[in-house]
Amino acid sequence: MSNNKFTQIGELLHTSIASSRKAMDALIAKGADAFTNPSAELDAVKEIITKQMDTGADYIEINLDDLLGNNDQEIITMMAQYVELIKQCCMDHPECSVCVDSSDDRLLVSGLNQWYKESHNLKKPMINSVKVSNIDNILSLGKEKPFRFIALLMSEMPPENARQAVEELLDQATKIFDAAMDYGFSPDDIFFDTGVYPLAIDIPMSPDQPGYTYRTFETVKAIRADEKFKGVHFSLGFSNCFRDLPRRRIGITRAYVHKAIEAGVDGGIVNTNHSLHSGEAAPELLALVEAFAQLDGDMEKTTTAMELMANFCRG
Repeated sequence: MSNNKFTQIGELLHTSIASSRKAMDALIAKGADAFTNPSAELDAVKEIITKQMDTGADYIEINLDDLLGNNDQEIITMMAQYVELIKQCCMDHPECSVCVDSSDDRLLVSGLNQWYKESHNLKKPMINSVKVSNIDNILSLGKEKPFRFIALLMSEMPPENARQAVEELLDQATKIFDAAMDYGFSPDDIFFDTGVYPLAIDIPMSPDQPGYTYRTFETVKAIRADEKFKGVHFSLGFSNCFRDLPRRRIGITRAYVHKAIEAGVDGGIVNTNHSLHSGEAAPELLALVEAFAQLDGDMEKTTTAMELMANFCRG
């Protein structure tokens, strides 16, 4: 394991997580003054925030995307309210900041504006995520409201071959990096996210086709090897790796984190209670993740990964 700093972005304040959603819905039900009037519901949400701070979170991520679709203006306002709540908690935890996460740029802007609504000495917030499609919309805000950001590298189609798998995402990384430099960001402000695909379904469907996990890890290695990107960071949404698996989800995620760190990843969106980046990972789970990280299109490697996954699920 690396001794370098691993940036932990606490994932629990997310409306897609059932236990968190229950607490967040209960707070919303308190009405217009829910975020200012003392209540057991407000304390419950604060506890979700502060427990992550107490267990090493560098950022508290807030995501309300599952609420979008009915009255979006209310959700945009709610994002500002949650950011303000996190900001108040950060007053007692200055080592921590907010990570505003949304697929909707309006929520990103709302959260960023709220963080800087009043002057303070807290550390820069984070935005998740910047994509090739919204570079100018988001990065143009950084001059007056400094922030770090997660740059999401993504493709709608599976890669046709191992070379294309990396080159496509590397091209996106270059576009985002160059734009960030033009807007006055530093490499230290950038966290690349090369995507995490569920291991359970990451089996190439045709010969010579690489897997998504292969693409994730190899793109990290390619960026790390390119002097152009010196000083950047990585953040992966690690919880995606265990979707559809029947058991040992924490163990699988820890093994995935360990293999990602070996590839060059130095941060992630995680459940901070699990200390995923420290301690020992189970050898058999490391071997399972490694098998998927090697899926470059070679059929023998694909067979090995499928056998390991089948044995894991039967176990």
